[in-house]
Amino acid sequence: MFSRGHDVILDEPALIHPTALIYGKVRIGKGASIFPYVVMRSEVHEIRIGCRTNIQDFVMLHVGHSTPTVIGDDCSITHHVTLHGCEIGDRCLIGINSTIMDGAKIGANSIVAEHSLVRQGQIFP
Repeated sequence: MFSRGHDVILDEPALIHPTALIYGKVRIGKGASIFPYVVMRSEVHEIRIGCRTNIQDFVMLHVGHSTPTVIGDDCSITHHVTLHGCEIGDRCLIGINSTIMDGAKIGANSIVAEHSLVRQGQIFP
């Protein structure tokens, strides 16, 4: 069984790997997949993961000082990505080893290339 805090809400996810660590106010949508060694931690705000979204190996999800982390439906958050207090629209692909910082917003149907840095507050519709 994966390690999780008492505020984690699961809406029939497809998979949560036993090595995942999930703490704080986290909601995982129906059919979502959480792969090996994912870490999700929310102390002040919440993390929301949409339906059918996959969070791949070694992803780090954390909230910002004044922003939640929100990921839409049908997204792929690929290996070693860090999402920190940002918003990802529906049907997005976030490339391997990318970092998206506090207050940044990635619009629906977007691709963020591998090894990208999206700085605090940047908006890409």
